[in-house]
Amino acid sequence: MMKTDSLSLGLYVHIPFCLKKCAYCDFFSQTDYSLADKYLSALLTEGSMVSEQYRERLIDTVYIGGGTPSSLSALQLASLLGGLRERFHFAPEIEFTLEANPATLDEEKLCVLRENGVNRLSIGLQSASNTELCTLSRIHTYEDFEKTYTLARRYMDNISLDLMFGLPDQTEESFRVTLNRAVSLKPNHISMYALKIEEGTPFHRMGEKLMLPSEDEVANMYLYACAFLEKAGFQQYEISNFARQGCLSRHNLRYWKREEYIGLGPAAHSFIEGRRYANKKDLAAYIQALSHQEKPPRSEEITLSFQDEMEEEIMLKLRMTAGLDMAYLKEKFGYAIEKSAARKIREYVKHGFLTQKENIIAFTPRGFLVSNTVIADLLPDE
Repeated sequence: MMKTDSLSLGLYVHIPFCLKKCAYCDFFSQTDYSLADKYLSALLTEGSMVSEQYRERLIDTVYIGGGTPSSLSALQLASLLGGLRERFHFAPEIEFTLEANPATLDEEKLCVLRENGVNRLSIGLQSASNTELCTLSRIHTYEDFEKTYTLARRYMDNISLDLMFGLPDQTEESFRVTLNRAVSLKPNHISMYALKIEEGTPFHRMGEKLMLPSEDEVANMYLYACAFLEKAGFQQYEISNFARQGCLSRHNLRYWKREEYIGLGPAAHSFIEGRRYANKKDLAAYIQALSHQEKPPRSEEITLSFQDEMEEEIMLKLRMTAGLDMAYLKEKFGYAIEKSAARKIREYVKHGFLTQKENIIAFTPRGFLVSNTVIADLLPDE
């Protein structure tokens, strides 16, 4: 069984409520808030169970996601945040992030967040075009976002923005406008995701009626953004994430570095003591179980094999621009990728998809566009 080298632990908290479902979103959430108070009570009950089990662990990153956490009332947020602080041992230098929609954040809520230790906001801008925001079914306009961002800056020193590209009817030019507007506001961090058409979403049901940019146009958007953000002072440290110096997301880095974390709430994932598990995506079943002091039902639970851990090491480290340390891989797992995949690595370096500096191989921006294919090609045969 794998043991951590550190007593630190990350905490993810899922809030499965949204005022409106976006047309592209397949995250677990609902628009009926009638169970919100019962849910928060159940969430804190699960928190009590987890904190008792890992009471010696120090929480140094918290991420409250969803759904739309900022759509809870100020009173509900105070209850949730206060309850988490009562149950867990938070590190003095904790990174404490909450996701927010620009239309659901106000001064009262920002006061509650700051008073309860939240020190980082992740705000979902997505696009600076009101037409594109409408297509996405977002409930805010760009003007709403600007007002919210200006207000949030009075309370938070660390703000991340979420952007999307490859949207229906989006052009390379309109995406450049979004990037320019986002950077002009001087956020600390930018996450930038390509639209994926997920099964079961309104976009998926629209099928060929969606007027999506071509693959080449989407690739151009990504490559332009990587170069543009670098010039603007943002370091790309992962496929989709860019940060000013000292502002990398410590919680997200946990996932890619295979550091341990616990997830609370339905659909929340955990990784601890060599196991990965997820709570079932069932709000009623979650509340029911916790009301009886029972653990929530799980949808999956996997104890990682040696092969699983090695493959994760390759896949997750290559997601980051720091790349994969081949010497470490050989030392820890006995897999000499520099020999077994030498020809493939040379080819990918030759074609500009990978770089190799001594023992480190890493993707270029062009390489990130085909990363799934390359990673699959580099994984060892079982």
